[in-house]
Amino acid sequence: MISENLLSAKALEYLNKAKELAKKRGDSKVDTDHLLLALLSDEKSALAKYLEKRGIDAKSLYGKVSEYLDKLSSQINKAVEQEAKHLIDLRSKIMQVKSDIGQLQIEYDKVKRAKREIKEEIERAKRYGDYWSLQELQIELTRLERLESQIRSQLESVERSLSTVFKQEDVRAFLENKLSIDGLIKKALEASSLVEQAKEIGLSPERV
Repeated sequence: MISENLLSAKALEYLNKAKELAKKRGDSKVDTDHLLLALLSDEKSALAKYLEKRGIDAKSLYGKVSEYLDKLSSQINKAVEQEAKHLIDLRSKIMQVKSDIGQLQIEYDKVKRAKREIKEEIERAKRYGDYWSLQELQIELTRLERLESQIRSQLESVERSLSTVFKQEDVRAFLENKLSIDGLIKKALEASSLVEQAKEIGLSPERV
């Protein structure tokens, strides 16, 4: 970002004008469109003089650009409102998913611990030749492995489902408790089509 101290007096004047326009329009950030309007509003600006040489009336263009930006702002505000509602609803659903996943992960960890203990008992039974206990332990191990597979399948299903909405690496970080629910939502917002569209038309993503 360029320091304002490095700007000429005239450039600083246009920047301040752009800030005023941004404030009037209710925009949180000064952007290229505000600077454009600031330049068009001054008939002595280099841009206004250039347009005049091309037979374009700066005041008329100012009105058209301002009208276009008003319509664009209205469309963006509606889109942002819809996106906000969608993300609030999504957050609520993810909170429920997180609760369900938490229970599954607890069960999964229990089964894995039980498997380790059974395997240790199987080794002891083999050492002492306790074949009756060995048979029972192997049956229990088979049951635990089947249960472990079922729980893992459910966890993978949740991961696949979330990956249709979020990036897979973000989903995994979320499932591994490396990313919070709000962090996951923020990642989704950063990658949303609304932000991408704002970039395409030259608006700063921070204004969305």
